[in-house]
Amino acid sequence: LEFKKLSDGWTTATGGDACLVLCYTGFRVSEFCELTRFSYNPKEGTLTGGMKTEAGRDRIVPVHPRIRPIIEKWHAASRGPLYPRPDGKPYNKDTFLNGVWKPCMKSLGLPDDLTPHSARHTFGTRMSAAGARPEDIQKIMGHADYSMTANTYIDQDNSALTSAINKMA
Repeated sequence: LEFKKLSDGWTTATGGDACLVLCYTGFRVSEFCELTRFSYNPKEGTLTGGMKTEAGRDRIVPVHPRIRPIIEKWHAASRGPLYPRPDGKPYNKDTFLNGVWKPCMKSLGLPDDLTPHSARHTFGTRMSAAGARPEDIQKIMGHADYSMTANTYIDQDNSALTSAINKMA
């Protein structure tokens, strides 16, 4: 429900583009803020970033076709950070939270308890629901093992569980 509101309304909300990109890349907000124009490979259609763990460092994240125009636009305009503050400097997790995320969520009428990290959960859940292989989700999210991905980031709702049961012959 929240993702649908963001997905439908991102163009009307300041910062909606960045919030949508977080949902389609699985980057931690601090990793997203560290991306530069050199993080994007237009030929391959990938972003390279990440820093928390060895498994997460400098990982390659394919850019989904839905957000590719956003990334291309940022890349063309970038002189440093891929998604800079209005003054051209990079965001950090706090300035992004207060200057981009919260205003975007408020303008879309989304709950106050959603954080940029919620986008990472959305990513994991949506990848799983789409049938992505567990090892691919793990690799993109930068986890050393799948149990972290499955136990922390994938929230299966009743419709997903019903769909899983119905796959049995």
